[in-house]
Amino acid sequence: ALELQGISIVSADTNGDIHKLCKFFHDSGLKVLGLFDNTNEPTYLAEAMTAPYPCLFLQAAGLEEVLSQHLRLDVLLEMLVGAPYSRVPLLDEDTINGLDEVGVRQRSKDFLIANKGTGPLHFWLIDQLGHDDFPDPLCAACDLTSAYVSQQMHLGVCTLVC
Repeated sequence: ALELQGISIVSADTNGDIHKLCKFFHDSGLKVLGLFDNTNEPTYLAEAMTAPYPCLFLQAAGLEEVLSQHLRLDVLLEMLVGAPYSRVPLLDEDTINGLDEVGVRQRSKDFLIANKGTGPLHFWLIDQLGHDDFPDPLCAACDLTSAYVSQQMHLGVCTLVC
């Protein structure tokens, strides 16, 4: 839905690259918002406090953690055994049947980290979700981004507590 509002998402490889990308696009005259994983790195935080664009920080250590902790178990199980375009081997039914919820969520996080940057797999995963299945931290980030771009809200530096 962000694309329909003229909002593009540009992925950085690390938190350290986010400010570089944001600065580049901001200096090009575009409206920019930085979305960071949870970090205690003083350099990123200091840059965020003085940045000419708003910065949002997830409480999670990464998007993979958000997804693995917030998605329904049936979606995670389907991903682990049947997701197309995976860079790593899928799990077999016997392995899946031996996992408890904590194990499924941890294996899902590992799977998502191993498939970082695999666009087709991510699009497949999104297609598995219903409207109410999206994790609250992602919904909050999308809502804040939409409000900021449409000038309904001014943002500074904040942490998404979801």
